[in-house]
Amino acid sequence: MILVVLQSINCWPDVADHLTSHPDISHITFIGSRTVAKAVARSASRSLPALCLELGGKDCCVVLDCASSTNLYKLSSILMRGVFQSTGQNCIAIERVIVLPRVYHKLVDIFESRINGLRLGSALEDKDVDVGALVSSANFVKLEALIQEAVAQGARLLAGGSRYNHPKHPKGNYFQPTLLVDVTPDMRIAKEEVFAPIFLMMKAQNVTQAIDYANSTEYGLGGNVFGKNKADINRVVDEMKTGMISVNDFAV
Repeated sequence: MILVVLQSINCWPDVADHLTSHPDISHITFIGSRTVAKAVARSASRSLPALCLELGGKDCCVVLDCASSTNLYKLSSILMRGVFQSTGQNCIAIERVIVLPRVYHKLVDIFESRINGLRLGSALEDKDVDVGALVSSANFVKLEALIQEAVAQGARLLAGGSRYNHPKHPKGNYFQPTLLVDVTPDMRIAKEEVFAPIFLMMKAQNVTQAIDYANSTEYGLGGNVFGKNKADINRVVDEMKTGMISVNDFAV
């Protein structure tokens, strides 16, 4: 029998350096931003423990035209889980949904209806809740600016788009479940991590363009592809620059 003892330690940044450079610590796993990761790596270099860094993501999901032979409503449920799980506060959350033309408009209609029907609240107090609060409101101004900027550049806002003052939870950090479609790779919201309940859709004309869109950010944490054609699926799997990719599911 192997007994593992875990001790949780909460500290401020000025104390963290003592821990990340301590010679008695043999392994460090850090999950967070690139900026803080560099500080952790510098500190850890003094004692050289094993170091694993999981940084931000702008994970995408490619939906191929051959997905039209599947149940699109069932597929939409998987994608909504990928986007809205933990209110989007998930390193491998789906932040870009890249769809080929045959199924693009069908999925836009499905998502517009479903996302506008999502209910905000606290699962601890409210009976029927789909999406909870964010951990902080610190990025609300930035999120609203990114959405408004994308709309000004031609994207269509079909749901949400701004912070929400919940009548029952006035101190909660709620942001409306958002659907933004017709997004293009040059828009900032298609490049920067949002970590929020924002469903972003992009239309690609073919598999080649879908892969180009998928690889158009500096991130490469995870990815997803949906379809039936094995040749096209394998091509996406082979050419998407990502550390892991799920086929016909999210985060498996």
